[in-house]
Amino acid sequence: MAVWSIFEGKLSISHFPSQPTKNLHTALGNFTIPYWVLHSIDNILNGFRTSKLHRFKHPDVENWALVTGASDGIGEGFAHELAERGFHIVLHGRNPEKLQKKQALLKTAYPAVKTRLWIADAMQDVSKEELMEAVRGLHLTLLINNVGGLPPGVDPYIALDDQSFGHIDRTVHMNVGFATKLEAALLSVLSENQPSCILNISSLATLGSPYVSVYAGSKGYINAHSLSLQYELWGRGKDILVHSILVGKVNSNSFSGEQAFTTPSSRVMARATLDNLGLGRCVMTPYLPHLLQASAFSILPEFLARRFMWDAVVASMKENREGKIKKS
Repeated sequence: MAVWSIFEGKLSISHFPSQPTKNLHTALGNFTIPYWVLHSIDNILNGFRTSKLHRFKHPDVENWALVTGASDGIGEGFAHELAERGFHIVLHGRNPEKLQKKQALLKTAYPAVKTRLWIADAMQDVSKEELMEAVRGLHLTLLINNVGGLPPGVDPYIALDDQSFGHIDRTVHMNVGFATKLEAALLSVLSENQPSCILNISSLATLGSPYVSVYAGSKGYINAHSLSLQYELWGRGKDILVHSILVGKVNSNSFSGEQAFTTPSSRVMARATLDNLGLGRCVMTPYLPHLLQASAFSILPEFLARRFMWDAVVASMKENREGKIKKS
């Protein structure tokens, strides 16, 4: 039986689904809805479980964490949260003066915590020897690959065909190349200091984000890479935990909007991540409001998801511009 329908402003003729098709849709619905509900409940229950961070604080040694991109934003939040929990910190950044100021703040707040500075530009290539030199002589148990985002000095929201090849190369290297090479260089150190942990900071942009397709794609790589590496290390008998952390909007240097329930401070985001370490899946969304946003988005039909994401990015562009105007 034919039926007229209007979809996205177009008039079309369709047919009612046959009985086998109806049965398939029913079966899929019966499976998908309970799965989504149970998965959401499991993620919420993680808030009542105990973080595994303590496993990476070994007795009778000085435990060190390396935080890339530690001079601003979430990286700085991680540095403070880890220092508060007794880790010594290697602070990475590309601006020596800014990094020294952050180091001074840490020393004032946590006098017992030792720090080391590592100056390197994540958009430039580095050798394995340079990467290993950053932690030489340290008992490193935690690597936080936080550095990422978009090259500084340009509008973060640019259509793909308006981006220069240089801009694309820098975006990919900063989000993919630097983190992957750092892991490859330091896996021997982390293996020596088991149990240990690698945290790779990803993004909810992987759900599909207009105007940041290169960035979103690079974070999709981080998710797949982290999961594959976790399976690889498990198969090799390594006690090294790997997480890819899905992050939504955070009030930081890369986003200048106002702090809100769904837009936490960098410190709150870092705390939520550490509080959920070792809980749930390899690729996880530790901040509950971000998790709820992602879960709701995942069940939308494509035409609604597309509209929702477009509107969200346009609103974010406006909020980001207004935030920068207020700060200037």
